[in-house]
Amino acid sequence: MPQRSFHRTDRLNAELRREVGVLVHAAVRDNALPQASVVDVDASRELDVATVWVTALQPERAVELMKALKGLAKEFRHQL
Repeated sequence: MPQRSFHRTDRLNAELRREVGVLVHAAVRDNALPQASVVDVDASRELDVATVWVTALQPERAVELMKALKGLAKEFRHQL
């Protein structure tokens, strides 16, 4: 059976995707924002920066959603 290697960043990305997804879901619910889904997270090799990809389920309200999530980014970092 071939072994598949899982790097630390891969495991961290998966965990961050779950945790950020929970935070985004709560923010959407609490702030009456359009529905969103966290698609992917990519942490840097040094684990100091992570890029989060989010999809708005109502594309016509995507700008509103992204503006609100960017405003909540500092709170998200604190909670993580």
